[in-house]
Amino acid sequence: MKRYKYKINYKKLVGTIFSAISIAFLLWVGISWLDIVVDNTTTAQHASWNIFRLMLIKGGLL
Repeated sequence: MKRYKYKINYKKLVGTIFSAISIAFLLWVGISWLDIVVDNTTTAQHASWNIFRLMLIKGGLL
């Protein structure tokens, strides 16, 4: 039985991790924007995970 040795390409790994985090962040912003648009057509409150709501709270505007 032959054993294979795998080398980790750290440059590619870092790039993949960075891409995954970037996509997750953009998805969060997009879903937050959609939450704002939908809530503005009703009297509903914005979700607690909404990035825009979190930024307003952190900035002391909400």
